[in-house]
Amino acid sequence: MMEYQSNDIWLVAYMTCQGAKLERLIQGKGKRKIFVVTWQAAALTQAVSDYHRGAARVDPRELRHKLADLKGLLSSRAVLPPKRKDKQDGTSSSDESASAE
Repeated sequence: MMEYQSNDIWLVAYMTCQGAKLERLIQGKGKRKIFVVTWQAAALTQAVSDYHRGAARVDPRELRHKLADLKGLLSSRAVLPPKRKDKQDGTSSSDESASAE
């Protein structure tokens, strides 16, 4: 799984329609929030490429619902907590993941 960060709500909505999982929101500069999604590396790379080339295809009704969900998170001023992985002994460690953009 690969982690991807973006403040482009349309890209993130498209990616979640295609199967990416929204993991959390993090505070960006000023009032901006950054969406963090995870997905298979190859699918993530292909989706981002398709989106930027204008070749993205998605059910418009599903996209509308995903956009509404994401806008709801933004308007509620929600910041999802960072995802933490627990070790076998119960202690926590930080994520090791690749970020793009």
